[in-house]
Amino acid sequence: MRLKIDFDRLICRSVLDRADRRLLRVPEAGLDAGIDLPLATCPDVLYLPDVLDHGQSLCVADGGVVPLESILDPWTLDFVRAKRQSNPALGFLYRGDFEVAHAEQTVSILGNVFSRNFAHWTEELLKVVVLEAFDAGCHYVLSGLPGFAREFLGLLGIAPQRIVSPETPVVYDAALFTPAVSHENICSHPQVAQLLRHRLLAPLEGRRSAHAPRLWLERGEMVRNGGVTLNREDVHALVRCHGFEVLDMATLPLDQQLLAMRDAEAIAGPHGAQFAHVMFMPPRSKVVECFAPGHVNPSVLQICRLLGHSYHQVVGRSHKIGTQTRVRDLMVDCEHLALVLDDLFGGLSPRVPPVRGAT
Repeated sequence: MRLKIDFDRLICRSVLDRADRRLLRVPEAGLDAGIDLPLATCPDVLYLPDVLDHGQSLCVADGGVVPLESILDPWTLDFVRAKRQSNPALGFLYRGDFEVAHAEQTVSILGNVFSRNFAHWTEELLKVVVLEAFDAGCHYVLSGLPGFAREFLGLLGIAPQRIVSPETPVVYDAALFTPAVSHENICSHPQVAQLLRHRLLAPLEGRRSAHAPRLWLERGEMVRNGGVTLNREDVHALVRCHGFEVLDMATLPLDQQLLAMRDAEAIAGPHGAQFAHVMFMPPRSKVVECFAPGHVNPSVLQICRLLGHSYHQVVGRSHKIGTQTRVRDLMVDCEHLALVLDDLFGGLSPRVPPVRGAT
């Protein structure tokens, strides 16, 4: 069949008005009494792969509704529209009518606009653990996502045959939607966070991390959107004086990443998706997140509140804005970082170099 979608007329709203309420009870995760959660079933949901870049997809219900529960924030739909309007090549994608396949499956759509980002993918997993606890038995739809997406689903016990990855538009018989739980409202849904922690960490019981309990989480040079530490040599020398191991989490298998976080007492590093790992640290851990002055966008504050973590920000000096090629790349203020580390761990940091260009 063929369909036509007008992106300018799409709206974002919740579909939970049609939801049934179910009692989620998982005794082994500490949810003995259970929690009451809605679960909505929408018929004939359209999945559109790659509405922007590869792996950035969207779903549409009721002929023109993007469920809030799929994209978590209405701003995301505005972002999609703005990107398509500003890029002629994207504007031609799905312009006019297009061929659509039909699948007689009940699904949960996990491949959404930002799902290819590690941190946002952990938000998708909050949907998965609820559906699995409900024994929904659905298939999971994702397209063009990095390998960690399937790795996570495998750790959660999702069989490969339950994962579908369409490359072209598909209408599914039904799609399931759970509440829009994200890192921005996780304090309102503590049991869901507790369930995700349990499901991912329980299989690792009896194993130990091979890494230090204090970790500086560095971003690799090949990250898509910047955010690398420009003065790495100075920063790494400083944090090593406080017992930190420098680690790029993206170089580790997923189970090793989770083990490292479960056994960590403190993490620090440049802002990035790797900070979603605070979800898997022991309660009351220490977190130090460093930002470029032109991009201060903390996204783990509610997770830190929920788990009782000590959280500190180190923001670069604003006179450095414009001297780097990417606004997210950062010159860590070692003097500020040293003050934070001295306060958290005692002792006195060695003399640190001044920020280059300071007056």
